Amino acid sequence: MAHTAFTTTLHRLRKLIGIREALVLREGKLSLNPVVCWLDINAFKGLVEKSLEKLSKKVTSSELREISNRVLKLYSGPFLPEDQVHSWTAPRRSETRNLYLTFLRRVALNYRILGQWKNAADFLERTITEDGKFEEDYRDLMECYLKLKQRPRALTVYHRCVAALSDTIGVKPSKDMVALYERALSQT
Repeated sequence: MAHTAFTTTLHRLRKLIGIREALVLREGKLSLNPVVCWLDINAFKGLVEKSLEKLSKKVTSSELREISNRVLKLYSGPFLPEDQVHSWTAPRRSETRNLYLTFLRRVALNYRILGQWKNAADFLERTITEDGKFEEDYRDLMECYLKLKQRPRALTVYHRCVAALSDTIGVKPSKDMVALYERALSQT
């Protein structure tokens, strides 16, 4: 009975879509055929992986801007954030988020290599907004603001870091972070 209902529903769904090959039934699991159907998550993953490969080499400022604009245009936020019920979405959501964070950090690094501190700071701010648990992101952001002669912003970043580390993982900043803070305090 259940098999017949499923087969009928599958037939109707394929007819509704209009492309028989769009749905694939394999090992008892129904999915969209990535060869026939464009999926934003697959496009995002492919684009980020290609972009990270390009960013591992020396790039110009215009190439970096073009790469980052393409990825940011495609990224629309966490994968199915409202779906906390189905267990299959969690790994995909985590994978997508981690890939996005890796991309943001790599872009920020490339901008720092190019000495474009404002652009690097913008990407580090995005990184921290997405995941504020990594001291290194705050440290890099503080360095950018110090290079930009924006001492008050650097000091604010330190305090954000202290609060985030305390609230999320219950630790204090490292000696390196404290040393950077003290260096920022001593600058005029």
